[in-house]
Amino acid sequence: MEAESRFRAMGSDVHVIIVGGSLRLLDLARELIDELEDRWSRFRSTSEISLLNDRAGTPVRMSAPTVELVQHALEGARITQGRYDPTVLGAVIRAGYDRTFELLSDESRGTDSPLRGGFEGIEVDAAASTVMLPRGVGFDPGGIGKGYAADLLVRELRRHGAAGVCVNVGGDLRADGEGPGSGAWTISIEHPLDPKATELIGLRAGPSPPAPGSAGPGVQRTTGATTSSIPGRACPPEAGSCRRPW
Repeated sequence: MEAESRFRAMGSDVHVIIVGGSLRLLDLARELIDELEDRWSRFRSTSEISLLNDRAGTPVRMSAPTVELVQHALEGARITQGRYDPTVLGAVIRAGYDRTFELLSDESRGTDSPLRGGFEGIEVDAAASTVMLPRGVGFDPGGIGKGYAADLLVRELRRHGAAGVCVNVGGDLRADGEGPGSGAWTISIEHPLDPKATELIGLRAGPSPPAPGSAGPGVQRTTGATTSSIPGRACPPEAGSCRRPW
């Protein structure tokens, strides 16, 4: 059995393809992504990320997925030596990104924000499941949130019986397990400067996705990878989806 679903979430188009398992898994995918958006959206006042920003300077108890999200964001900041920075919330608000994409317009203007950067001062206590921001620092995970959401969706759908899963959340893509027709997943990555140029990559995944915390969203441009999480658009480019290899 092969089935797919497309829907909007996290301000992006989401595309899920499953191989094997029950059709109920497509409903589960929607439920899981909605739950993660409820936890992580800075545009929802009751989200864990909003609570974390509101209580900067105080340890805040977070769910396990949110603690892992913060850990991945800090890892990304350290690996890139700050070129990726999850604490640019104040800067993006001042630039005008103070509402969801659906509500932005050409007339949108930036608003004042006292928030500053400072990912180096974020404290994570995994044992206590708490995170503390420095006072005056705002947290916004950016694209890592969508990438890690794709990772978690694949892991959970596989755990609930899917033989293979491909998930694309706004261009952050994860494929694992058996592809359609028992073959590899075929993904295309667009050239950043030439939308007509794409590279096709065949992914044949291993028996299971990595355990939480073992690997964050990344790029593996290798045919025959055991597991792969690839930021990019899946083939065909206009569909923004995982491509079946026929």
